[in-house]
Order: sequence, then C-alpha cells, then structure tokens
Amino acid sequence: MFQRILVPLDGTKYAEQAIPVAARIARASGGSLVFMRVVLPPVELGKYAARHAAVWERNVYEAERAKAVSYLAGTMLYHASDLDGIDSDMGVASGIIPPTICSTARSEHADLIVMYSYGETGLKRWLFGSVAQEVARKTPVPILILRGRGGVFPTSRTDHPVQVMVVLDGSSLAETALLPSAQLAAALAAPAQGRLHLQRVLALPVTEGKGMSKIHIDAMHEAETYLRTVAESLRRSHPALCKLAITWSVVVNHDVVGAIIQRAENIEGMEQIGNCHLISMATHGRRGITRLVRGSVPEGVLGATRLPLLLVRPQETASQTKKERIPGAGSN
Repeated sequence: MFQRILVPLDGTKYAEQAIPVAARIARASGGSLVFMRVVLPPVELGKYAARHAAVWERNVYEAERAKAVSYLAGTMLYHASDLDGIDSDMGVASGIIPPTICSTARSEHADLIVMYSYGETGLKRWLFGSVAQEVARKTPVPILILRGRGGVFPTSRTDHPVQVMVVLDGSSLAETALLPSAQLAAALAAPAQGRLHLQRVLALPVTEGKGMSKIHIDAMHEAETYLRTVAESLRRSHPALCKLAITWSVVVNHDVVGAIIQRAENIEGMEQIGNCHLISMATHGRRGITRLVRGSVPEGVLGATRLPLLLVRPQETASQTKKERIPGAGSN
C-alpha cells in the first residue's frame, strides 16, 4: 500500500482539492503525507552585476520562500479535519517545477504523487503541456492526476463502490499498473469492497458487412483468456487484495483513446461495467520527437477524459535515486 504520498501545491484552491483524496488514501493505507511548494530559485546575475541588485534578488527569493512556508502551514491548518490522525510533513523546494517535484518524490521516498491538473487544451497544451503532464513523463513513482472537482469518489455509505479501470494491452509494461491500481482501488473504497475492471482495446481493422470476422472473434477470445489469467494471477500473488471484485471486458475499436474513455465514462450505453471513477494505465514516458510522431495513449486519455487518471511508469533502479530531502520536510 501507499506509505508516503507527495502532494504538490501551487497556492490555488484548485490544487488543494487533492488534499482530501490524498488524506483518504493515506488513512486507509496507514501512510503519511508530504506537502510541497516549489519556488523559483534566485536569478544568477553574474559577477559583474551590482551588489545591491544581487542582494535585492536574494531578498525576493527569501520572501517567496517565507510566503510558501506560511501558505503550507495555513493550508494544513485549514484542512486539519481531513488530516486528523495522519502523519503530515511539509517543505519548500526551489527549481523548475516538474523536475523538482520528481526529484522530491525520490528524496522523500514517496510511492505516490497526488496532484491536480488544470487540463489545458488546444495550442497552449500542445506547446507547453501542463505541469501534471510533465511530471507524469518523468516521475519515478505512480502519479494520480485529479480533474474537474478533484476526483469525487463515493464513500462506503453509498451504493456505488469505487471502481478503477486499468487498461492493459497484453504487454508486461502495461501490467506494471496492476498492483498500484488494485491498491488504490482498495484504499479509496475502504472499508467497503472496491472494484477493479481490466480493460483491453483491440485496435483491429474494421470488417466489411455485418458481424465480426473469425479473426476478430479469435482475437477477442484470446484477449478475454489473457485478462482472466491476469485477474487470477493478481489474486494468487496478492491475497491481501482478495477483497477486491475483479471484472474484465474486451472491445474492438481502432480509436483506442476514444474506446477507453467511452467505456470508463459509460458513454452510449456502456452500463454493463458499472460506473468507473478512475482510469489507470502504464506509460512509457516518451520524450521529444518519438512522442510527437508516435503519440501517447495515456496523454490522449489525460487530455480528453473527465475522470481522474493514475499513470504508472516502470520503477527506476535504486542507484538512480537521490538521497537529498527538501528543505523543511519533516516539520509540521
């Protein structure tokens, strides 16, 4: 389960919508929270700059750090009821926001990042991307990206159990999302029973005429067998998660992103799998021209869905992690 959860905040009420969700996960898993705020480092003016300019720049930076510390302390106090009984730290780090969040996740030994995405669209998102997208491409740990009103998950008192849809494509990479997804479903549903839905989308060519060809039927049968095997393996390997209800389904659709969203959001009569509250999938974290040319299903889903999204990248080796902690972490 998630034992150390990092919650980046930017000073807005939007970002603070991640706090109740992170607290819910931490409480269910017996974990702790780390709240962080990133401030830009002082500008290096060079050795020929006037001394008073360098002093002014440093004073501005120290003032921003002090404001960030005050903001974090005030935010934790404001959300005291959500954080009651949960070990919570805070700290301020300086640097470029996305890589600083990722390096903090390493240094704090976080096993989950929970943050809000503003969900920019169109040219702005294409040129710059959102902070959440940049973090998702580089983070060494799973990241739960909240959308809309921050991710409204049903409580144990409702008739609709929390259901997480995990997208699989038959690869070992995609399967790295299984365990974090199952753990998250269990944590968000606690103490009630959570649900995990395994979804496979077959991007097969459309056939002429009515009905499906033998190729389609055979491919669907093979995919269903694969999902059943994955579900059984998950139950055997992690008996602590046996309380989860696991279902699966296969759909043929050349538009993979559209099919995922359609199934998850119950569009056009897809009620047979119930209400999904969160989509989960693994990501390669491609960069540069490869990502631009080949595209990214996770990023496509993130840019189009109204639901929260859990993105998981394969873990880095221990030798790649850093040992530094963010300044101020470990103190309330």
